[in-house]
Amino acid sequence: MSSGLVIELASFSMVPGVAEHELLAASERLEREFLSSAPGYLGRALSKLEDDTWMDVVLWASEEDANAILSRLPENAAAGAYFSFMHGASLTHLHAVRRFGAFAQL
Repeated sequence: MSSGLVIELASFSMVPGVAEHELLAASERLEREFLSSAPGYLGRALSKLEDDTWMDVVLWASEEDANAILSRLPENAAAGAYFSFMHGASLTHLHAVRRFGAFAQL
């Protein structure tokens, strides 16, 4: 049984020639201009793995909220700018079965 919380994992590599500060600026713009006002959006963490793979971890209140935003991505300039720096992106949704600690408050 799901608790409603959806953990979205988006892994990717940066397009060759893109500087890390450019990706970070585009990520901040995406947050400010697009995600922060999306229904069901709970927060995110952009992380870098040791092999230079990036992982954007996004928390959603429900699968419906996570999917609804996907249909709005192509029309948003901030999303387009952020995604233009990505190569080989993959997206996975995890459905929280139980929540503990800080996750229990979401």
